[in-house]
Parts: sequence; structure tokens; C-alpha cells
Amino acid sequence: MILITPSTMDEIQQFFADMPDFARLHVQGEGTIDVPIYKVERNANMVFIWARIPTGIRTLTKLQIIHKNGSVMLERNAPLTKPTTRNVYTRFEFVIEEVGSE
Repeated sequence: MILITPSTMDEIQQFFADMPDFARLHVQGEGTIDVPIYKVERNANMVFIWARIPTGIRTLTKLQIIHKNGSVMLERNAPLTKPTTRNVYTRFEFVIEEVGSE
């Protein structure tokens, strides 16, 4: 069995937390808008990447998290419609876990 030590798990989480550069919002009928990452959190074996959808944007057709090297790191294609007068926060989350080999 392979065990990841707590310090190595922390390093892996930090590696993933340092990857995103910004969020790219694909706004229906308006093209794309780049916004800063709102927040990156680490908790236990999870990493959360938050993006804020600003006031005035109504419907997103796609949301992407762009890696610091310029490539798409994460992508959500599901349409999202929100009230025009409110900010909405969305997050990507992923679990870092050990998987044993057989």
C-alpha cells in the first residue's frame, strides 16, 4: 500500500492551488469576459477554485479556469442563468486521493 505523507499531500494541494490564473466567462450573446479568480481554498484532501460572475451578466454558456500557462485547466459547459442584479459565485472542486494498485 502506498501512503501519501501529510507534508506531501500539502505540497500536492499547493501545486493545484497555484495553477489557476483567471476565469474566462463565455457570456451568451456577448463573447468572453476574463475575471480574476475569486478564491482558492484547500481543505483536508480537497481543493476549491472559486470564480465570481459579476453583476450585469445574465447567462453563461461556459465557464473556464485558465491555467497560468494559458491552457484551459477546468471547464464547465452547463448553462448558468442568474439574476442580473446579483453577484453569483461558482466553484470547481476536486479531491486528491490515494488509489491503491492491484
